[in-house]
Amino acid sequence: MTLSSAHLYSGDAATGRVELSCAPSFRSVRVTLDVEPDGALTVPEELTVPRGQTTAEFIAVARPAADRTAVTLRAARAGGSASTSVTVDPGLRIFSAEPWQVGGRSVGVTFHLTGTAPPEGLAIAMRSDNPAVRVPSVIEFPAGATGLTTTVPSDEVPADTPVTLTATLGQTSLSSTVTLAPR
Repeated sequence: MTLSSAHLYSGDAATGRVELSCAPSFRSVRVTLDVEPDGALTVPEELTVPRGQTTAEFIAVARPAADRTAVTLRAARAGGSASTSVTVDPGLRIFSAEPWQVGGRSVGVTFHLTGTAPPEGLAIAMRSDNPAVRVPSVIEFPAGATGLTTTVPSDEVPADTPVTLTATLGQTSLSSTVTLAPR
């Protein structure tokens, strides 16, 4: 049993793979999947390895985590079982920028997680679709925090200019648009 990633954030998905030691030629094999702690990942309850095949794949989705969670995923069938581990950290729940600001002033941005940032903190990737708002490539989210508000600089603009900012953590990207106005 394997997962395509050993670390997920709430909302992220990983491809799981169950592999048998040999391909049964006379029938398909049913494999049950179990997650501990219960509900930490969404996975199918049962998986079928087709007759003549040795593998079957499935998708595992990390559920909202309040704190870092060590998760064990088990596959079992008559005569054997296998397991793998994955760490699930809180994910990005809300990202917003103030909707309007005068160009040349700082733009306020706010982040909220599904839970508490792990002991080493989190790095949230940032981007802007317009250089008029200069975002750092990464916003450092401090350990133990559930939310963060900060500012990013903007340039003066000659006319109303909508700028879309995007924050990404794991596989989750959230966007918010600020309109810069001329002075």
